[in-house]
Amino acid sequence: MVVAGSVGDADLTSANYTSADAVLAFFNDDEVEALVAGAGDYEANEDYVAAITISGVGTVIYEIVDATVTDLTTTEISLVATVDATMVIGDFL
Repeated sequence: MVVAGSVGDADLTSANYTSADAVLAFFNDDEVEALVAGAGDYEANEDYVAAITISGVGTVIYEIVDATVTDLTTTEISLVATVDATMVIGDFL
């Protein structure tokens, strides 16, 4: 779980969370990558699910499939769902 605006230099907002460029910049930020990957770098060929809380939207869920260790590309990230609520980690367990 990541709250937009609280980590990294690239931010996701209600205006840009569907923009491929904005999403790539957000997930390729070193600080965000460390939170999502749980280590520091995305592991090659691994899959991740990230829930991002965005003010004015709620929670946005992205899936990263078959990650690369270097910068992610648009073919590796999908917007899975938007939820009109602020979700917490317990909602996923």
